[in-house]
Amino acid sequence: MITGDYSPEKLITAVEKHHSINHLIDGYYDGDRHFPLLRNAAMGPLIQRLRMVVGWPAIVIDVLEERLDFLGWNCDEIDMESVYENNDMEYESGLCHIDTLLYGVGFMAVHTGADGEPGEIITAESAKNTSGVWNRRTRRLDVGFGYERNDDSHDITDVWVYEPDVTIHYNRKGIGAPWRSVESDRHNLHRVPMVRLANRGRAGRTQGKTEITRSIRSLTDAAVRTLLSAEVNREINSAPQRYVLGAKEDSFTDANGLPIPGWRAVLGSLWNLERDEELMERFPNSDGLPKVGQFPSNPPGPYFEQLEKMALMVSAEGGVPPSMFGFVTDNPPSADSIRALEGRLIKRAERRQTSWTNGYRELCRIVGLMQGLTIPDAKDIEIQWRDPSTPTKAADADRAVKLTQGQNPILPADSSVTWDMVGLTKGEQRQLQKDRNKATFRQMLMQQQQAGGEPGGNASAGSDATAQQPNGSGANAGVAGVQQNAG
Repeated sequence: MITGDYSPEKLITAVEKHHSINHLIDGYYDGDRHFPLLRNAAMGPLIQRLRMVVGWPAIVIDVLEERLDFLGWNCDEIDMESVYENNDMEYESGLCHIDTLLYGVGFMAVHTGADGEPGEIITAESAKNTSGVWNRRTRRLDVGFGYERNDDSHDITDVWVYEPDVTIHYNRKGIGAPWRSVESDRHNLHRVPMVRLANRGRAGRTQGKTEITRSIRSLTDAAVRTLLSAEVNREINSAPQRYVLGAKEDSFTDANGLPIPGWRAVLGSLWNLERDEELMERFPNSDGLPKVGQFPSNPPGPYFEQLEKMALMVSAEGGVPPSMFGFVTDNPPSADSIRALEGRLIKRAERRQTSWTNGYRELCRIVGLMQGLTIPDAKDIEIQWRDPSTPTKAADADRAVKLTQGQNPILPADSSVTWDMVGLTKGEQRQLQKDRNKATFRQMLMQQQQAGGEPGGNASAGSDATAQQPNGSGANAGVAGVQQNAG
């Protein structure tokens, strides 16, 4: 029997109390939210079964997440580049970022790799089934917790408790059965191998806040109702409401005397109305022709104008440029106006990068401890993010050229900082370094041959050749000899 403050039952309760709001947020993001429809006489059964979807909440989340690219760690004491590649962090970090923006908080856990796996396994954990106890003084978790449901019964049958020195896996057969420890990973790290990322945290709400705020949800509901009203208007105006005055009753019955369907009357009968002879006899001045007219219809324009105003309100709430909601103008915006429109979005992305940097530093420390290394200082762990703004490749290249030119350049041309600035990936940088090494080796061989030596020859041969050369050639040969010995 499990006892203590962090028993599985207590931790499950801590997660499940957020289930309703998380389920609501999921509905808005995935477009599965069912809205109550307005019932009135103008809405037929088919219209009442329609489910309109407005994807604004997903746009607010995705547009911000697309500017939060985690590029890895820069730490001399720990080989975090291998950890980044082995755990596919370019993709895994994106999963955590989406959940953090969606639910207000996200988690990443570190596990010890099994046979045939990397030494450290980093996984993104959803806030829908993960939680933890946050310590504001240490800015770390005191305990972490996650669970999984059974695929068939959907009952919670597996629980993982992340404690400072051990990670315990509990299992039970079903609801009401006792929890049993089935696996333990005693890592003795003296810290929880799980980190938390919070979105829009503040002093009174450190657990974070979703980007799909109450205001965005309310505007999305109103937009759905506006689209539904436009759909009702379209259905009505596609078959305009007409009226007939002075027509005989048998004009709207078939050969058996039964009323014809309304669609047949609209499509054909109104154009084949006969002259009423009885009416002409009673009223000699009448021509006996029925009077046919049409009620005025409402244009769909006002609905879409209202929809555009709502989109602008969501744009202001979510910090997303209006053009990303599909509303464009005839005149394309200039580069300066695009930067002005994206200014707030870029700043919001930079704020997320700043607030999540501590979590990624903690991941680096946990990996270092698992490898038996000393924890580096915070200043020695650099978190690399992609620039959230939208500069062109030509602008990046021009910036790098200006920083590497001149008598006293700010950056060396062969620095990894310069390569990162122009947007080269880590693989491209490694290939570039290999090419530079090959070029350097070829230059060494050419210098050796010009000095009269042979590649792989002994040092004395190089020295004799140096003694027989003029001063200029001898200096070159001496350089080649030094490089050969260094190789």
